[in-house]
Amino acid sequence: MTSNHLPAHRGLTLCTTCGRIRGAMASDPPRVQLCQCEYERLRRDDLPLPERWDGFDINTFVELCHCCGVELLRSGSKWSVWFCVPCKRYVLALNRAVGHCVIPIGRHSLMAGIGISGSDIPDPIPADFIEPFWNATLGLFASIDRLSDYQPHLVQWTLDDLGLDPTDAEVDLGALVEAARTTHVDKRAAFERLIDYWNSEGPS
Repeated sequence: MTSNHLPAHRGLTLCTTCGRIRGAMASDPPRVQLCQCEYERLRRDDLPLPERWDGFDINTFVELCHCCGVELLRSGSKWSVWFCVPCKRYVLALNRAVGHCVIPIGRHSLMAGIGISGSDIPDPIPADFIEPFWNATLGLFASIDRLSDYQPHLVQWTLDDLGLDPTDAEVDLGALVEAARTTHVDKRAAFERLIDYWNSEGPS
């Protein structure tokens, strides 16, 4: 587990509805990480959203691997990776085999190989120059949404695998981390489960 190199997770919980971590971080200044459900509640009630933390691109300290569901990963940057090292290898191998980014490893388009540098832009610019980039970007957004939709399913499978029961639609993150330390988690099987979900419900 990578949690030894992460902020303390005491008091943090995993929301089983959206699959995101929430709670007060042991930080200076004190900061509270919200799950997706809490953000949606603020929007629904027309309440102000938290200001972006200094030094962060998004208000997130830590996330769980989006494939195996048990490895804690640092987050908060637009370059943050959503997969632990073994799961990332599986995802990158899939993307290489297919020849394009099927499953994104992070939120930034360059992490999916999508981008235009100044030297790539012809002069004059053809009318159809932007269209392939635009289509690829839309496909990336759809894949990111699909991966986000997968997280509640992943949480339920992870809890079942670890023998944990959620309380009031959440589970203690420390309990999850401890259970993962003492339970064999088959990351290849977790990746295959992600692919099965992707093939049945997600974009190709």
